[in-house]
Amino acid sequence: MIIQELLFSIQVAFSQLPFKFKYPILILLISYLIFFNPFRIMPSKYRCPRCKSTRIIEYDDFIECSNCLLDFDKELIGKVPDEELMARKEMGGLLNGFEELKDPKKAKEFFDSIMDDLDDLDGSA
Repeated sequence: MIIQELLFSIQVAFSQLPFKFKYPILILLISYLIFFNPFRIMPSKYRCPRCKSTRIIEYDDFIECSNCLLDFDKELIGKVPDEELMARKEMGGLLNGFEELKDPKKAKEFFDSIMDDLDDLDGSA
């Protein structure tokens, strides 16, 4: 009901505008609805491991929760229980504590060994 009243009032205000203003306003309104529509929520198969929200922004290799503003690697979702899954910020804080992981080559070897361990757990289950 509120949306109908809002649309009617916009229609009335729009009809009273001079013609030279109608076209640019219409273009702006359409582009806003296409690109910045606050009512459009993209469905996702993921949910936030921390707050269990379904308001997720999906990227190529990670997801970001709109509620708690944490991001999680897609590779780890489903392999690690939700209670034990760490956000990327938390993993960065933990890994920064190890001096030997400052070397990118050693850090990659460490990360690869963790991923291999997770794959072994996945295969044995």
